[in-house]
Amino acid sequence: MRRGRIFLLMEFLVFARFFEAMYINQDAYKNYLWLYLLLGGVCYLVVYAFEAVALYTIASRNGVGRKWMAFVPVVNTYYMGVLSQKNSVYRLKANHIGIVAAVCEGLCLALAVLSYVATFLIFCGGYAEPFYTTQIYGGLSIEILDGYNLVGLPESLSWTVWVFNNLDFYITDWINIIYIIAEIMLLICFFQTYAAKNYLVFAIVSVLFPIKGIFMFVTRNNKAVNYRDYIMERQQRQYRMYQEYMRNNPPPQGGHGYNRQNSPYSNNSAGNSSSQDPFSEFGNGKSSSGSSGGGSASGEDPFDGLGN
Repeated sequence: MRRGRIFLLMEFLVFARFFEAMYINQDAYKNYLWLYLLLGGVCYLVVYAFEAVALYTIASRNGVGRKWMAFVPVVNTYYMGVLSQKNSVYRLKANHIGIVAAVCEGLCLALAVLSYVATFLIFCGGYAEPFYTTQIYGGLSIEILDGYNLVGLPESLSWTVWVFNNLDFYITDWINIIYIIAEIMLLICFFQTYAAKNYLVFAIVSVLFPIKGIFMFVTRNNKAVNYRDYIMERQQRQYRMYQEYMRNNPPPQGGHGYNRQNSPYSNNSAGNSSSQDPFSEFGNGKSSSGSSGGGSASGEDPFDGLGN
């Protein structure tokens, strides 16, 4: 029997699995399971507090009712969708995505508890016998833990074998895949609403690491926006800046956005081009500094407006 696994993004189980993986043998699991859960619980409570306060603050600022949902695990996942309804993903409303994510999260949490109970009964009952494989490294033989065999397992605990052979590796994984997809979409909606400028970075990092509550807390005081309206407003602002620039820097009479008289390609310079060094402008920069229209505009950073 190989030891079960659960790829669950819920912060508590991620933290618990991290500390648990530091000492993965029967004695450590038997004696320090409470420590894994305690350390994971402390880390989870810190991040969860940031998330709950953020959701409560956002709900208060926007006049959304049932603010108590911000403090209830699993339910607050649905509440996140309620607070993100200004945006959608592929025409899927944020609150509907929140329902799917919350249901999958609740199922994964229940199955994870069942897996922990089965693991606890087997390891603490002394029914798991480790077996090793021998690896040769530089002439040295090293015994590596490869899994566990069940020894003397009573009939009353036969269901734990099914948990290890089917639950973790099949059922939970498929539910967790759905949960991951729904959570990604939900986080995109949330951060498009309250952190439109950096929504993609916040969403990706929140999926990869269990720190979404910190990002939510940082953006809790931001105004809720529709992302499409936000992009349109930015484009209009940039266009107004361009129009203002063109009003203050009009092209010369008969020109096309640059000073033709000083241009190296104008007729004035073509007449005596044979007597001049054709590469002289690269040495003294007179041509670029003399331009009053396109020359000054070309020195501008075309993406400067995106930083505002």
